[in-house]
Amino acid sequence: MKNVIFLFFLSLIVIGCGQNKEEKAAFFAENEVKKILNDASSYEAVETKIDSAFTSIYTDYEACTAAYKISELHSKQESLQDEYDREKSSAAIWSDSWDAYGQEQHRQAKKEMEEIKTSLNKINDEIEEYKEFIKNRYKTIDENKFCGWAIYHRFRCANGLGIKSLVDILLITDENFENLQIRMLLDKNDPQGFEQIQQIIDGVIGK
Repeated sequence: MKNVIFLFFLSLIVIGCGQNKEEKAAFFAENEVKKILNDASSYEAVETKIDSAFTSIYTDYEACTAAYKISELHSKQESLQDEYDREKSSAAIWSDSWDAYGQEQHRQAKKEMEEIKTSLNKINDEIEEYKEFIKNRYKTIDENKFCGWAIYHRFRCANGLGIKSLVDILLITDENFENLQIRMLLDKNDPQGFEQIQQIIDGVIGK
């Protein structure tokens, strides 16, 4: 029995050692993608490409996380600005009212405007803090040092309605394919995709 177990583990070692870089990348990508899918059974690999990854502000986990937060805050900012504009219009409509009801509507609208303005100022402060953080990371990163592999992975998966669609994702892993360093969607329409994160960082560091 011991010999059987020994031979089993030996075969696993041989298989593992026999994998080339592309096969390891595909295996790594599949495992990481399945972790974030609602229906992992719907996963279907389409294509995997691998390239060397180098240290960069665009693949730095902390900098990209800060840029992601900025993107989220921008969305909140837009939503709050819409609310502010609506309350401003309401305040203008009731500004000339002389009856008690109209005056109360005007007062409430002005009150809402003040509260929204406070929230907007807080968001602006948070955005500036994240921008400063990215600037500081950019100053300290020793760029263009080999740090592992960039895996460009295309796959199909089902959404919440069971409809399958193509998805492109970027994964950065260490040179041994053991640890995920960063994961981002390659979707131009995604406000938090790699291209948008890159644009936010470019805007912060002045590129």
